[in-house]
Amino acid sequence: MLHQSNVKYMRQSLIKAGIPVEHCPSHIIPIKIGDPRLGTMVSNELMSRHNHYVQAINYPTVPKGKEKLRLAPTPHHTKEMIDDFVDDIVEVWQDVDLKFSNPVCSQGCLYCDMPLMFDRLEARTVPTCGRGRPDCPNLISAN
Repeated sequence: MLHQSNVKYMRQSLIKAGIPVEHCPSHIIPIKIGDPRLGTMVSNELMSRHNHYVQAINYPTVPKGKEKLRLAPTPHHTKEMIDDFVDDIVEVWQDVDLKFSNPVCSQGCLYCDMPLMFDRLEARTVPTCGRGRPDCPNLISAN
C-alpha cells in the first residue's frame, strides 16, 4: 500500500509542478521529453547536480520523438525525498528550457483518483472528468 501511495503522491506532485507526466497503470512514471539530447541532458544533470538516478528512454526503445524519462518510486522513498526530487527536476527543467505542462485541474477527477492496477497492467479507460471538466488537463495529457 505504501508503494502505491508513494507513486500516486509523486505523480500528483510532478503534475502539479507542471512536469508532463504520462499516465501509466503501473508504478513506472514516464515523463514526456520528445528529444533524445534533452532527455539525456536532464538525466545527467539530475545525477551530477542532485544525485538522483533517472533513466532516459530513447529510440529504439521508444519511437523517435517520443523520448521520455522513466521514474520508479519505491516504498522506501519518503514524502520529503519525493518533494526534494520534484524541486530538483523543476530546477533542471527550467535550466534546459523545457516547457511545463498546463496547470492541472485543482478539483481532480475520477481518472486521477483511480487506483493503480499493478495486478492487471492494462491501459486505463479514460473517462470524462468526474467533476464535469471535459477539459481536465490530466485527461488531455493522457491522450
